[in-house]
Amino acid sequence: MSYLVGMISNALPGLTLHDVSHLDALWETADLIVGPNFPLTPLEGFVLGSSILLHDSALCFEAYEGGKEGLRKTPQWKDAFQDIKETKPLLPLQEVEHLSDFSALRNLHASQAEKLLDMSWKERDTAREFFLLDNQELRNHLGKLIGKIASSHHWDIERVIATFGSQINALANYPTEWRIDPLKLACILRCADAAHVDNQRAPDFLHALLRRSGVSYDHWKAQNRLAKVDIDQSDPNKCTLLYTSTIDFNEEDSDAWFVAYDAFCLVDKEIKSCNTLLEKHLK
Repeated sequence: MSYLVGMISNALPGLTLHDVSHLDALWETADLIVGPNFPLTPLEGFVLGSSILLHDSALCFEAYEGGKEGLRKTPQWKDAFQDIKETKPLLPLQEVEHLSDFSALRNLHASQAEKLLDMSWKERDTAREFFLLDNQELRNHLGKLIGKIASSHHWDIERVIATFGSQINALANYPTEWRIDPLKLACILRCADAAHVDNQRAPDFLHALLRRSGVSYDHWKAQNRLAKVDIDQSDPNKCTLLYTSTIDFNEEDSDAWFVAYDAFCLVDKEIKSCNTLLEKHLK
């Protein structure tokens, strides 16, 4: 999986980091959000971890049948290409194609994540097949569930509710108590993903090296100045997330400040909506 997400920066160099460091950090962020006493069965841990690994993995050409050329045959890419060509007629063709790649990958990555465990990649010389999940039993019986939870990080909360209402029983070879609650796992993933905004996603040297511009630069600058999210120690209940910056935002940094502000609003929205949902669901 690390090889696949390692390709994302090649396809979308303007994005903040979506590599394996982001995937690893989601575990820590999720743990911070749910707290030490939140119940997870071993199978739930496996499904959640697999969903975390998959959720952004389709932000690269290699996640699509036919690679870049396959992506460019999709309706989403063709629509983006036509729209950009019409709205920016003076833009060079190569730049129009690049922007269309960006748009299509962003729009398709969540739905494509649902299909990744069914895909295989063949070694050229031996035709040997490689799957992201080697264990055939787990892939056959839990693959669709893992893919749906991975995909759900991009859904609205109403679709999450409609899709994940039912308990999934443990596989036959596992203890009955290892049942799976998909709704709970989908909520953890979307909250952790929204909450992971910090300078690990936009490291100093890479920020200086790549010299981004425009909206991409504002996103990099915003995250580069943020420390790791933590529990606010002034809250006696220890249930408030706190974000702090390590570098001041001055007036000329207002665009980046609003990027950070919008990110925090999204975190607040996701946690509140998931709390409301789970309070009803887990009673």
